[in-house]
Amino acid sequence: MPIASTDEHMALRASIRDWAKGVDPLSAVRARETAPVHDVQVPPGLFAIGIPTEFGGAGGDLVDVAVALEQAAESLIPGPILPTLLAGQVLQGTRRPRPRRR
Repeated sequence: MPIASTDEHMALRASIRDWAKGVDPLSAVRARETAPVHDVQVPPGLFAIGIPTEFGGAGGDLVDVAVALEQAAESLIPGPILPTLLAGQVLQGTRRPRPRRR
């Protein structure tokens, strides 16, 4: 059973799935056997999903990140997707309010 439960989540899954069909990640990796795996492209905006909009991200929540990660894994998109998405979530916890100027 997929994590996606809303129409927005289903649309997110579909966009990643459709992108992967057009790129064919496995063939791209096989064609670059001598290149690092992370040289393979990822869907535009994938790493921005869980980043707040004030930092240039898409403003999604943790469930949005989980939905995207699930579909990326199902589509066999290679690269450091999990650690990059997790790093974005961890770094959000380090945000501190800016001191007010007097």
